Parts: sequence; C-alpha cells; structure tokens
Amino acid sequence: MENLKETSSNVVEFLQKNKAAFAVAAGAALAFGVVGYVWRKRARATAAVDEHGYSLDPKFDNNVALYKEEAIKRKKILSNVSYDLVLAVRKSEFFEGHVVIIFDVSEEDFHEKDLFIDYHGLGIKGLKINDTEVDSGHAFNGQRIHVAKAHLKLGARNTVSVTFKSKYRNDGTGFHHFVDNEDNNEYVYTQFEAFNAHRAFPCFDQPDLRAELSLKTLAPKDWIVLSNGLERDILTKGDEKFDEAFKGIAQEFADRYTDGFNLQLYSTTPAIATYLYAFIAGPFEFIETNEMIPGRKDPLRMRLYCRKTLKKDMERIQKYMFEPVVLAINWYSEFFGYNYPYEKYDQIFCPEFKFGAMENVGCVTFTERLLFRGKEMTERDITSLINVALHELCHHWFGDLVTMTWWNDLWLNESFATYVSFLCMASVKTLFKQCPNLWVNVNSYKNWGYAEDDLSTGHPICKQAPHTDSADDMINGITYGKGCSFLKQLFHLIGYDTFSRATQIYFEKYQWKNTVLKNFLE
Repeated sequence: MENLKETSSNVVEFLQKNKAAFAVAAGAALAFGVVGYVWRKRARATAAVDEHGYSLDPKFDNNVALYKEEAIKRKKILSNVSYDLVLAVRKSEFFEGHVVIIFDVSEEDFHEKDLFIDYHGLGIKGLKINDTEVDSGHAFNGQRIHVAKAHLKLGARNTVSVTFKSKYRNDGTGFHHFVDNEDNNEYVYTQFEAFNAHRAFPCFDQPDLRAELSLKTLAPKDWIVLSNGLERDILTKGDEKFDEAFKGIAQEFADRYTDGFNLQLYSTTPAIATYLYAFIAGPFEFIETNEMIPGRKDPLRMRLYCRKTLKKDMERIQKYMFEPVVLAINWYSEFFGYNYPYEKYDQIFCPEFKFGAMENVGCVTFTERLLFRGKEMTERDITSLINVALHELCHHWFGDLVTMTWWNDLWLNESFATYVSFLCMASVKTLFKQCPNLWVNVNSYKNWGYAEDDLSTGHPICKQAPHTDSADDMINGITYGKGCSFLKQLFHLIGYDTFSRATQIYFEKYQWKNTVLKNFLE
C-alpha cells in the first residue's frame, strides 16, 4: 500500500513538470485526427461516384432483409402505386434504367425512417422527389433510397424519379445472366420471389403494395425482350414513332449500344405484386399458337420459348405445354367462376433456373430440367411436366389475381396451386388419360412433407415470417406437400361443389387485392 502511494506521487510530479509538452502532443493528435477524418470523408465521397456519375451504395455487398414491421408501416403510408420504367439491357455485365414511381401518401403523420425505396443495385443518380432534386449520395445507403418527408405532399399524389445502374447476377436471383457455351449467345432473365425485384430496379418490394407497370426497353437488335405486358411497338432509330417514344429516355443509354438497339413498348400491366414482374431477354427461339378461351373475343396469344441450342428439345415437349394449358384455362375459369384475366400467356425455359418454375404474370419461367434432354420421357415425366405447367397457371388466380399480404401465407399460395392443379388433371378426361397415375405424384408430395416434418427444421404449415429471408426458408415439403394434403382433406370434407363455390366467392370479393388466411377460410 505504501509503495502504491509513492508511485502515484511520482506520476503526479512527472505530469506537472511536463504538462506543456503533453498539451502540445494532445493538440497535435487532435489536429491529425481531424485532418484524418476529413481526408477519409473526402476519399469516401470521391470513391462513391463512378465514371458515369452514379452514387454508389457502400453496402452493396451486405444482406439487407425487409422486416414485416417495416412493410406494415410502409403500407400504412402508401397506396395507389405505379411504375413507369425504362430498362436498358445489354450484352455486358451491367444494365441501367430510369424509373418514375407515382404513389399516394397518407394524410397521417409518420416517422422519417419508415418511408424508403428498396434498391439493391450499384448506384443511382438524378434523384428527384416531386419538384425537389435530392443528393443521391446522401439518400442512397444500405440498399435503400430514403425519402425525406419534407419533400413529400401528405394526403396527395407524389412522384419519385431516379436513374439507376446495376450488374447482372449469377445466383439465380434478381437479374440472372447466362452465356451459352455452344454458340456464345447471352441470355438474361429475372427471378423476383420473394424479395428480389429491387435487385432489378428501385421499387417498394413487398407483396401488398401492388402496382401497375408501364415499360419501355432498350436492347440489342437480335434480342427478344419479354415482360408481363403484351409487346406493342418495336422501334429503331429513323422509324416514324421512334422520336416520340424515345422522349424522356437518357441519350447515354442509347450511346452505349455500339451496334444499334431496339426500343420496345409494352401494354401496362394490372396492379400486381412486384415479385410477379418479369424481364427476360436474349436471342430466343419460340413456338406460337393462338387459342380461344372463355371470356375473350380474340384468341389468347401463347408462346413457348427456349435458347437457340435447345429448339429441338422444346419442339418435342410442346404438346404438353399448349393443349393441357388451354384445357386447364377452361377448367379453372369454370371452377373459379373467373375467366383468365391477362393479355397473353408465355412460357420460357431459362438456363440455370433456381426453382422448378415461377408464376410471373403472363410470363411463366421454367427450369430447363423439364425439357428432359437426352432421355425418353416416361409417364411420370409427362405427369410432372404437365403438373408444373398447370401449377403455375393456377397461380394466375390464386397468387397473382389475389395475393397474400405477407410471406407467412406463402404456404397457402403454394399448397392451393399444388392441390388444385392435380384436381384439374383428375377432372379433365383428356388430362387424366395422359396422366393416369397422377395421384402417385400427389403421394410423392405427401412423402416430401413427411420427410421434412421429421427434420429438426420442421415447422407448422402456417409459419411466421418475421422478415423476407425467412420466406426463402419456406420453400420446402411442408409448404407444398403437407399443405397440399391439408387442402385435399378439406376438399373431401366439404365436397367439389362447395369448394368450387367458396373459391368463386373468394375471387369475386378479393380480385386485385391482398388477403390473409382468415379471408380464405371465411
């Protein structure tokens, strides 16, 4: 204890004798710290803008999910959303675009942080909120474009416009890019479920903020570009309508096409969820048919697409992709009491597709595994192919026309399409003749559910989804197989006519809206 007192006394004496030197050192350290901070800040500011003037997101490589609470708050603020999108797709690793987002803002006050636009892209520029030009570098961070309340008109229509740039992906989500090694042709396509539309363009990426999409695309001249809306004019520079259609599109987009480009216009979509948008581009081969279906004066345009090197495989299976779909459209229209509500029906086989298929409105994407290349198709293969096609078609009512409010009801979306597509196949004589053992396939779904239920990751059919990452975890046998078995039991409990009448009431009441499980059971 005495030694400690003596040491303390010596330290105090030393500090008193050298306090001037310590003051100088402290001042120097502070000065260097300030200079270092300013230098680092300037360095970050310089590095945050690329050669084309895009403010880059410093957190581009992070994983940023959307939480259910955030979606609920944003839904309370916004309504009547629409997108006016220009998308410039190219043969490179990058793509660009410009979007005008129009929406109503609630009259009720809200917290500043609750309103943002989702965007997982490289950079943005030219951000404008109503009449105010906004610093893109300040607003864009952490895969979100923050919308300051001071620039908005509460209780009125608002507009946000922004130019954006990003790069294609190779993981099967967002905007996927593929090069065919056989002929070196490039293909790009999108996969947006559950939370990936904002990897293609800035949007409010949640299922209950449905929005109309007006689209124009720029693309190489040898590419076909598909989306949800029916293709209208395809224009090149010098065409009579080109200058009028090109108004408002940045000239820099056009200048980056060294061999020229096509400007394509599309019809505006109905108000659908962002995860149901689709953009597919490349030198595809296609087969077309036009078929009369209920509720239409003109035939429905139907096309089947694949990459050039797979044309023979596509021709081999086309009979399982057209006639069964037409028969199912007729059956669904009667069973649901609601005619097919979209302008076209395209089916596209996509390379390196992550899932079996995806029900994008009028623009369904499939894995190339369903081409069954290099093998003689068995009855089970034919049943699987037809069922997948009818599953995605069924979603155009249950999932697209009426959409879940949040991802905890994903099970109902998938279970319904799984069971009812099999019910359709069993009810239509021509389909049942093609697939006489279809209930064996149903049992395989049930066994998938059993297997998943036995794992430590097993969960109730209706599982909470606190954020968008948890939605991806629900793509499993419980969601599809166990849920399908539950609906099969419900069907046999209430009967064909009652089940059909219940769905008719449901679609009539909730068409173009979002629902929860309670709405379906009522």
